[in-house]
Amino acid sequence: MDTAESPAKVLQSICEKLQFPPDIAAGVNAGNYRTKMSTLMEKKSLTDEDVDALARVRRLLCIPKSEVDACTVDICGAVYASSVRYALGVGVEAFVPELRDRCKRAKDAVRLTDDMALTILSAEVKKAFMIYIKDARVKPDKRDQSKELRKMVYFNTAVVTPMVRDVTRAAAEDAAKELAELMKEAQAAAKKEEEEEAAAAAVAAAAAAAEAAAAKAAEAGAAGEGEAALAEKPEGEAAAAATAADKTEGDVDVVVGEVVGEKTAEEEAEEEEKPKEPEVVVEETPKYQKEINVSADLEVDQRTGMYQDYLMFCIQGDTITGPMGIEMEAERDQSEFVRLTQLGDILGLTPMEVGMVHKGLADKAYRAQAEQILGDGRGLTKERAEKLREVQASLSLPEADAQRIIKGITSQKTAKDMQAQVAMGTLTIADVRRMKEEGVEIEIVLSPDKRMALFRKNAESRLTDGSGSSDLSALSETLVSDLGLDPVKAKSELLKIANDKKRSTMVMAVSELRQKQVSAIVRSCKNLVACHGVAPESKLAWGVQEELGDIYSVFAMEGATDEEKAKLQEALGLDDATTAGLREIVGAGKFQLKQDVADEAIF
Repeated sequence: MDTAESPAKVLQSICEKLQFPPDIAAGVNAGNYRTKMSTLMEKKSLTDEDVDALARVRRLLCIPKSEVDACTVDICGAVYASSVRYALGVGVEAFVPELRDRCKRAKDAVRLTDDMALTILSAEVKKAFMIYIKDARVKPDKRDQSKELRKMVYFNTAVVTPMVRDVTRAAAEDAAKELAELMKEAQAAAKKEEEEEAAAAAVAAAAAAAEAAAAKAAEAGAAGEGEAALAEKPEGEAAAAATAADKTEGDVDVVVGEVVGEKTAEEEAEEEEKPKEPEVVVEETPKYQKEINVSADLEVDQRTGMYQDYLMFCIQGDTITGPMGIEMEAERDQSEFVRLTQLGDILGLTPMEVGMVHKGLADKAYRAQAEQILGDGRGLTKERAEKLREVQASLSLPEADAQRIIKGITSQKTAKDMQAQVAMGTLTIADVRRMKEEGVEIEIVLSPDKRMALFRKNAESRLTDGSGSSDLSALSETLVSDLGLDPVKAKSELLKIANDKKRSTMVMAVSELRQKQVSAIVRSCKNLVACHGVAPESKLAWGVQEELGDIYSVFAMEGATDEEKAKLQEALGLDDATTAGLREIVGAGKFQLKQDVADEAIF
């Protein structure tokens, strides 16, 4: 197979001759490779000859890279994992540079890549983190739990971070080198672009100068048109003209020199402003590692809970046990907030999750202060509002959240008042509307039965208060909406109430007629109009038509409007001719209540 052009073809031909499944053959080859590596790793290291031997076996048996990496991590990585485990187990105080060197030597001896080493190191570090977390959970006191988590933060800084940098330094250096090269190329491109722009500007300036010189020369040529005449002049005049021409040419040269000289000075100034060497911006190395965290080992609510407890520990401070076992509050250490940030990274919390914890804690603190300030039920005065604003500013709580908490507290107090009014039977629809404006959720505070009972009570009151048919929509629509009732059920209940009140109001109106109580009759007529406005389809039957006419006449005599008279006519079931005659009698002042009326009425 060493001399074969393609070992894969040889293996394939063997499988075909033996009728051996290729997938099983691949497993056999992988096992052989693993056995070879295990044999070479008996001395806990790999030499160059061992690496060449493994490469030969891999080539001959066609072992894929994924299988090679898995074998390397399992077999070779066990040596590195043992060194890492020992280094992590000594604790913060006993961790020395020699342990780091031991881990690096073990990594190099078994030929692990940085990625493989980081994978093995991550698994061991997570186990160590979980030990700290388990120890913290068994502590009965929140402060003791936070102190145990603080030990984990120290462990991450002093032990884990140096070991992680040992296996990620090469990648970081490569990234920095690549960034420096990119920055250098970018600066070179920018410099080249500036030079091209400067050259183009110089060419444009030279062209402008040339045009100016040409213009000067043209003027000089116009002056020399009389050369022939000049030759005929005396020698002194000719010499003077020649001197003038030379002077003109010199002026042109001076102008050109000035333009070119100015441009050269600008270019020199620009060259001085340009940096001589490209500056490479290198990101500052973080003080602790963030590559390894326990986000996959714990639920998010558990991690946020630990973070919140430590945040409270940072705010409240530690305690010191004094003489005779007295515990005293120690001064708060502001550096705990730095460790809090590192704890969030170890727990694998996202910025949004951290923000939610801080916001939730600020909400709780503000709510506790607001409940204490507003607990007496006297409302939100100017002084109390100012105090709450100070608390809000100290907690960095947004205005919208502060208003929501205040509104919730006041609505709770209002809800309790509502329950008391319901129990006493004094709750009105005006109270309901006021409480809804204060933020009380009526649908939650009152059950559907109580809301329907309140609707029934207000409907009966409205249909018997003598206000007539004005604004019945407030009864059939607004009241239903305020109480959060089902419109269909509310309409059915309202029709039932209107029909019942319509009959009882008719009987009451006849009774008041017989007693000659004019004002009471008018009130009953208006109630009839209101009931008929809600339930126009229900009809009333009365055996004594004269009494119906008298009721209508009394209503018309007491100044009812034409609309009200028309609605009462419809409610009483009177025809147009009858009501026209009654209105004529009333208008002539001839209507009087009879002294004798029938004692019985048919309903």
